[in-house]
Amino acid sequence: MSDHIPFEIQIEIMKRFPVKSLMRFRSVSKHWKSLIDSSRFVSDYSIGETQRCLFIMSDDPSEGGMRYVSIVDDDNFPKQMCDMSAILPNSAKQSTTLRLVGSSQGLLCLYTGSSAIIWNPWIRKSVTVIFPNFDNGNFERVVGFGVCPKTSDPKLVRLSFPQKSLENETWKLEVFSLSSGLWRTRLLSKISDLLCRSFKLSSRSECVDGLIYWCASNKDDDTNPSRVIISFDLTREEFGVIYLPDSLARYRILDLSKHRESLVLFPYDYNIVKYGYDVWMMEGGVKSSFKKLFTINTNYDLVTPMAISYNGKVVLEMIDTYTQDVSSVAIYEPSSKRFKWTTITGTFGEISVNSYMETMLLHDYRVGMGNWILL
Repeated sequence: MSDHIPFEIQIEIMKRFPVKSLMRFRSVSKHWKSLIDSSRFVSDYSIGETQRCLFIMSDDPSEGGMRYVSIVDDDNFPKQMCDMSAILPNSAKQSTTLRLVGSSQGLLCLYTGSSAIIWNPWIRKSVTVIFPNFDNGNFERVVGFGVCPKTSDPKLVRLSFPQKSLENETWKLEVFSLSSGLWRTRLLSKISDLLCRSFKLSSRSECVDGLIYWCASNKDDDTNPSRVIISFDLTREEFGVIYLPDSLARYRILDLSKHRESLVLFPYDYNIVKYGYDVWMMEGGVKSSFKKLFTINTNYDLVTPMAISYNGKVVLEMIDTYTQDVSSVAIYEPSSKRFKWTTITGTFGEISVNSYMETMLLHDYRVGMGNWILL
């Protein structure tokens, strides 16, 4: 870049370069290295044509273990596919109970049971966060992950709640922020604190626009699920409840995903929609904002929608009708209503998918402190 271009203009130009180019630009000059390594640049970084990908984990019997695949999420999806095993964080490779928590602002979060791994595949940097000990067999736990949109601070949330309704039950909220390196604990003993004392949360979460979402159902009545959506605001660190319209609340299964910056729901109940899935999207977080996008009609008994690509294609897990335990990843195109199978297979129920994109987050973290370790 010419020395005649003001440095302020150079900054704005560099914010629009791909992450891999910026890593090379750090060797151009001390000024550029100092700029690119600064926390301000990392949090302000944005790219005009962000490259997006879908990360897929599968327990693949044909491979003899776990398989980690990234698929470029563009107009040619799912043609560009690459193996991610070589760049997977070491702490993830060593785990025998690894699962995918979710993604936020380009970062992926993996869970080992005793720790969480916050990972930026673009710059190959990760942070391992150790969970506090909390041994109580009467409690269930869910974990959520997201980046605060106001501070660009990655946060982990662990919520522990009784397995059954109790007269004076106490929920336990633990929040970890990467900027402080510390866990903060808060007890939720009043229904006004959580708004949903009689509900239990699903393990799957989704982070959209600074809010972590879980599906919740009445834990004392299996015949009447009474499903709602529980949200956690990463900026205010407060909970909220989204009451679903009757057309959604009555479904027995309700999985969450996201499309761009909108929450997507995959409700399923064989008694309501046979051999198919409805796909719904939320806009604005109010009851009237849910709209049905389309229905995936299929003759297969076991089909699980897992994610939606940037251009609206649905990633499905489809059971092999012959083996009954091995499933395949397929892509459904809503406009043509056609299915396309990929080469990714896995044990049924052991495949997970989440999106990520180019980001500079984690680049400015250098030294381990408190309850986290930089790798």
